[in-house]
Amino acid sequence: MSWQSSAERGSLLGMRFVVWSLRTLGLWPARVVVEFIVLYYFATGRSARRASRAYLERIASFDAGRAALGGRPGAWISYRHFRTFGQMLLDRLAIWLHLDHHFVVEHTPQASAAGADAQRRGVLFLGAHFGNFDALRKLSVGHGLAISPVIFGAAPKFGAILRELDPELEARVIRLDPQDVQSVLQLKERIERGESIALLGDRAELVDQRRVTLLSFLGAPARFPQGALHVAALLQCPVYFFAGVRTGRNRYRVHAQLLVERIELARATRALELRRWTEAFAACVEENCLSAPLQWFNFYDFWASASTASEPPHADSNRIAQ
Repeated sequence: MSWQSSAERGSLLGMRFVVWSLRTLGLWPARVVVEFIVLYYFATGRSARRASRAYLERIASFDAGRAALGGRPGAWISYRHFRTFGQMLLDRLAIWLHLDHHFVVEHTPQASAAGADAQRRGVLFLGAHFGNFDALRKLSVGHGLAISPVIFGAAPKFGAILRELDPELEARVIRLDPQDVQSVLQLKERIERGESIALLGDRAELVDQRRVTLLSFLGAPARFPQGALHVAALLQCPVYFFAGVRTGRNRYRVHAQLLVERIELARATRALELRRWTEAFAACVEENCLSAPLQWFNFYDFWASASTASEPPHADSNRIAQ
């Protein structure tokens, strides 16, 4: 089952119910409501449970990952994986409802430096489905930044709920179609105005399957999309990897690191450069997964397409990074 079909499973209704809980009961009672919702999805989501266990087994094959998990993964740790996702989704909804004052967000020195850089010029903040994407909002507020979220495709459910909760943020969202020159130009215009953009780059199904790099991730071959790096090359701006890591109830730590000052894709070295920066991004994701394994939220078989299909004809010629 792909992540798209999983996401369709009652997501909008569930989010609206959580929003109702937040508005009528408050943040703490809403956490109790989320516990019951998580329990339901864990009990009924066979494919997601299987994907969670497979991912956690990969994590446990590394000493650092096994230590972070506290042992070999079983049903309880997988449930905690679901629970972390549910509680973090609640945090995101609370932030969209402007309940930011309930949260304490620490910025690492590198994140503060990235924010200061973004004050001077437009940058691309590149994240993954790890931690809390909206923790970046605290960084933007602290530095007076204009950061526009970028999503691939229409994402009607995401747009519907965000439009209800935070119309101002929804108005800044850029829906990117890599084949649409106008949407790419819109990104470039914002960067040239000194604004910054943020997008997630770890789902290959969001982009043309010919534009992927096959490399080793958590010890097995996986396809990583090149779409975000193509965008970065077009924008000619600095690229920062960022992550908002949940460190406790209502507490986050935002960290960032400069991946590259500017991506140049000359015809002769295009494939090598794409592989180089895709590997750098994947390495950042892997490092975060090993340190906080319950905060990576891809509840589908991330490695399936790499193990069941040959590499697309336009993917990089080098097969798997060792």
